[in-house]
Amino acid sequence: MASTAEGRELTEAHKLAQIGIGARAAAEASILWNRLDINDLDGSTPYWLASNVRAVNQRMAQSQSMAGAYLNDYRQAEIGLAATVVLAAPTGTPDALRLSGPVRIKRLIAGGMGAAEAYDGAFTKFAGMVRRQSMMGGRLTIARTVQRDRRAIGWRRVTDGNPCAFCAMLASRGPVYKDAAAADGLMYHGHCGCTAEPEYSNAWTPTADEERYLQAYTDARYAEPNRDTSEVLKAMRRSGLFRDSPRT
Repeated sequence: MASTAEGRELTEAHKLAQIGIGARAAAEASILWNRLDINDLDGSTPYWLASNVRAVNQRMAQSQSMAGAYLNDYRQAEIGLAATVVLAAPTGTPDALRLSGPVRIKRLIAGGMGAAEAYDGAFTKFAGMVRRQSMMGGRLTIARTVQRDRRAIGWRRVTDGNPCAFCAMLASRGPVYKDAAAADGLMYHGHCGCTAEPEYSNAWTPTADEERYLQAYTDARYAEPNRDTSEVLKAMRRSGLFRDSPRT
């Protein structure tokens, strides 16, 4: 984690601000959802899609800008030097929204679900995709900036405090993400509240949450020594510690 108190405060404030961007993007998606006509999906999709892509891109740009300001302030706090920010944006937003919206509705109907139920049921996944694409502006900006920063050893994943097992596993690794070899750190799912923090010191100290995630991963790996990652994640979920753990 950050070596200075100011750095830690900046990371926390940035995380909350990015989560806020995602929440506002999802709220806007809810308003725009009714532009998709269940009785004319093909005919209503172009206008619906254009409206949503425009809204998501606006939030994505806001996420980028916020990350840029954070990176500069954070680097100043940690090493006393300004950052050279590299803005980056996600690709494929139109396809991602179309697939999680009208295409998903059609698939649910084809699977036997009623049209009204499919229309309502598809929104949850769609809202998650809107959140993801909006927040990826900031996430990718941090990743690309750190990749170009010779003083940075990498970046660590910062969870929202109540992660799923997958996000906890990635966060447990610490600041190992910097280049293409660690690209799995950029795997953010819909409704994910994770952000990222640059690391400038080789003396990385895990947070209490990261220690807890690492212990859960180690326990799961020990319980499933010859299994693949999917089995280890299942074991982590069974611990009951994560957002996607089974609830009794």
